Amino acid sequence: MTRKTVLTALISGTASLGALAGVASAEWTNLSSADGTTIYTEDGDGAVIMGCDADGNLALAFLLEDSDVEDAVNYPTERWKLRRGSIFVDGDEVFNNKFVYKPSVKLAETSNPRAVVRIYNASIRGDNMEFDLGRYGSISMAMPGTNDAFQGFASACIDSNLDG
Repeated sequence: MTRKTVLTALISGTASLGALAGVASAEWTNLSSADGTTIYTEDGDGAVIMGCDADGNLALAFLLEDSDVEDAVNYPTERWKLRRGSIFVDGDEVFNNKFVYKPSVKLAETSNPRAVVRIYNASIRGDNMEFDLGRYGSISMAMPGTNDAFQGFASACIDSNLDG
């Protein structure tokens, strides 16, 4: 792929994707520009997005401000930076690695499957999650648990990774 990140390419139609999460009381929702393989959840401070492409490659993104998720994901930009970020679940750091950060829309994303699995499991358990990108921002929320959108993502993306 060129400079387009995995998540953006999947959602924009060059592939297919899934998922996002927000503060408690929110729930998982299918991203309308995707085919059910990208879900998200949001609160008043940001959003969590999970997805996969047709080959089952997983991706995770965090929107670090309260803005329209679909607009942020589909925002056409070639400006991005690699920044180190951390995911915490119930106060414990469970993932620390580089994220592609798009400053124009405050979106950080990774195609590392370990990150997706950490958020996936936190949502099943209803844990609290925090994503910290240092001086670029952070979000925290209680994961919303499972629903039909989440189960559709699991069937399309997680199960296919376990089978192969």
